[in-house]
Amino acid sequence: MRDTRDTRDTSKWLLHEWWEAPTIDDHAKGGPMTTAFAITTRPYQGPADLPAIIELALAHKAAAACSDRPSIAGLRGQLTAPDLDPGATRLWIAANGALVAFAVLGSANHLVAFIHPGERAAGGRWGALMGDALAWGLAQASVRARRLGAPVTLTTDGASEDMAQRAQLVVAGFACGADEAIWLARSLDDALASAQLPAGYRLRAARDDVADVAAYVALFNEAFATGPAHRMTVARRRALMADDAYIPELDLVAEAADGSRAPS
Repeated sequence: MRDTRDTRDTSKWLLHEWWEAPTIDDHAKGGPMTTAFAITTRPYQGPADLPAIIELALAHKAAAACSDRPSIAGLRGQLTAPDLDPGATRLWIAANGALVAFAVLGSANHLVAFIHPGERAAGGRWGALMGDALAWGLAQASVRARRLGAPVTLTTDGASEDMAQRAQLVVAGFACGADEAIWLARSLDDALASAQLPAGYRLRAARDDVADVAAYVALFNEAFATGPAHRMTVARRRALMADDAYIPELDLVAEAADGSRAPS
C-alpha cells in the first residue's frame, strides 16, 4: 500500500492517542521515547540486535501465514549492509527487554514493520505499536522529502486478510496499489528434479574473489536493479558472504565454457 499524502506536511496527524508524546520531532530525531505501555524505542545498534529482529520477523511471518517482504535473507542483508543508515531503523522494546516491534525504512521509501503476534492480546498494545511504527515511517519519509525538496511516496505491505492492519493503514492515509511482484511457492515434500543446464554450462560454488564478486554485482544489477535504491554493491555482496548465516553450498554460479557466469 502507498501513502497518498505529501509527506512534507505530516505533523497534523502524527499525534497518536496511545502514546504520551509521540511528535514528529521525537520520531525524526531518533531519540529514545517511553510510551504509556512502558516501551522504549531506539535505532538499530548493530549485529547484537540482529538475532532478536530475525526471531521477531519469523514469529510475525508464522502468525500471518504469508511471505511478507522482505525475506529473512533480505532483511539480514539489509541490516548488515555497510551503507545502512541506523536512523532509518527502529526497535520497540518492552520493560522486560523483549523486542516487540521493529521497523526499517528502505532507500526506496518502503516501510517494513514487524509487530510480535503476542501483542494482539496485550490490551490493545498491538494497535498502538502499529500506529507508532506508521507514524515513525511517515516522519522519516517527511525528513527525506524536506531534504530532497520534493514529495516522497511511502509504501508498505499489508495482508489482505488482516482487517485490523488494513483499517489502520487506511486511517493513516494509505491506499491499495498495484503489486509488481508475483510470489510463487512449491512443496518440498516431493524430490526436486535435477538441474538441466544448456550445453557447455556447469554449476559451481561462488567464490569470494574479485572476479566472481564483480561478475555477480554486475549481473544482479542488470537483472534486478530497477533503480539506484535497489543496486547491489561489492561491499554489500562481501558483507552477505561474510555473514554467519551465509551457506556457501547454496550460492551457486552457472558458468559457460568461456568463463562467463551468472548467479543462480
